[in-house]
Amino acid sequence: ISIAGNQDPCQVDAEITSATVNYALYDGFLGSSPVSPTLRSSTALLLEAILTK
Repeated sequence: ISIAGNQDPCQVDAEITSATVNYALYDGFLGSSPVSPTLRSSTALLLEAILTK
């Protein structure tokens, strides 16, 4: 996971390389019981739009 403060993926401010931490973040935000169900839904819609272009 790369983190960019200005939401520009070309300028990364920090990077998380630990597989364990990446999985925990994924599970917390996109897993079966996400901390933000609306974020999970909007992410799914965005990915669908990107992948079906």
